[in-house]
Amino acid sequence: MKHDFDKFKLLQYCTNESCKYYNQIGSGNIGTLSSKNNQVYCNGCKSRWVITKDTFFYDLRSEKALIISVLKDLSEGKG
Repeated sequence: MKHDFDKFKLLQYCTNESCKYYNQIGSGNIGTLSSKNNQVYCNGCKSRWVITKDTFFYDLRSEKALIISVLKDLSEGKG
């Protein structure tokens, strides 16, 4: 799962409108707070969030692989 965290971390951006890194992907401002808990932060304003913010996976308790598998089965017409 570490690989997934690193991949998602590269796509993160600060959503704090008063931050100098606001909405900038790949500016190098995103640091790791906890890879185990999928938490990152902005080096500019110190805002913190989980990498699943604003996604379908936010606040889910099940493993992402299980959710994807179920959605795949449903899309193929399986019950």
